[in-house]
Amino acid sequence: MLKNLSQIGEFSFILGSLGKELKILPGIAMDVLVASSMISITLNPILYRLARPTAKLIGQNQLLRWLLDPVASTRGAEARYEEKELTPRQRAIVIGYGPIGRLVVRLLQENEIEPTIVELNPKTVQLLCAQGIRAIYGDASHIETLRVAGLEKTKNLILTASELSGAVELIRAARDANPKVHIVARTVRLETKKSLLDAGADRVFSPEGEMALSITECLLQSLGATQEQLEANRDSIRRTISVLSFS
Repeated sequence: MLKNLSQIGEFSFILGSLGKELKILPGIAMDVLVASSMISITLNPILYRLARPTAKLIGQNQLLRWLLDPVASTRGAEARYEEKELTPRQRAIVIGYGPIGRLVVRLLQENEIEPTIVELNPKTVQLLCAQGIRAIYGDASHIETLRVAGLEKTKNLILTASELSGAVELIRAARDANPKVHIVARTVRLETKKSLLDAGADRVFSPEGEMALSITECLLQSLGATQEQLEANRDSIRRTISVLSFS
């Protein structure tokens, strides 16, 4: 290995000399190349000898493991959940653990559905794992993060973050990876609802739409509407909201 590293340094001298002869490498660049090569050739054996103790130090230090590979650092906690025999319908991936995400997770647990949270805050992930809740650190817009979370084994994917970066691409990738997954998304604005549905989301909720629905139902109740009338009008209201979001 050390011999190969030395050969790389020697090869850089050859390339540098050739570049200087062909007048495509200025003299000052050659000087920098020589100095850099000498430093790297000197340091390579030292760094190589330090690799094993450094790896051992990282393996013993939880903070270093977390900083260098946050996903891998949670695998020990994840292993406990692999032993459970759960059907896809009993599993759900929840992206984001803000106020909405926390409420969704609690309701899932109350209905005997096992949630897996994908979160970018490492402290939140560590806290959830300590509480016995399966959590994955990572960017949910990367399909590999969702695969680690168990996308192929789940029936439900819930996007609780209101303005998730790359949500459209995420939904498309998730749909390709698991065509049967039921995708529910949240968005702040009605105008983004269509793009999320077109990408493959089954349902998309927005604060604007749900607020309009709640206000309308409140008014109908105050006017003495029955439960049957409320149910009949609820679908009509949702269709109206859908038309507004697509316009």
